[in-house]
Amino acid sequence: MNIPDHEWAQLVDEAEANGLRVPDLIRAGIESVRPHRRPIGADVLDLVRAGFADAVIGERLGVPNATVSRIRRQAGLPANHFRGRSGGTNGRKTA
Repeated sequence: MNIPDHEWAQLVDEAEANGLRVPDLIRAGIESVRPHRRPIGADVLDLVRAGFADAVIGERLGVPNATVSRIRRQAGLPANHFRGRSGGTNGRKTA
């Protein structure tokens, strides 16, 4: 990072005036322009409520199934049954 001397001096003055360190100001500046991400738990719960199975949610979000399961259980939600590509059955006939 290349910061001109006069801008560096302004950062130091601002930090000292607020009882902070220059790295604190830089971090706060970066955080203020960084896109905000939703917590993974919110995405998991939205997909559970939409009816997706834990394995499908894990694959979509790139997280382990155990993480999906833990978040779902902590929210008190039941597991959704995996329906496969055929839309609900495994193709087996029962008596």
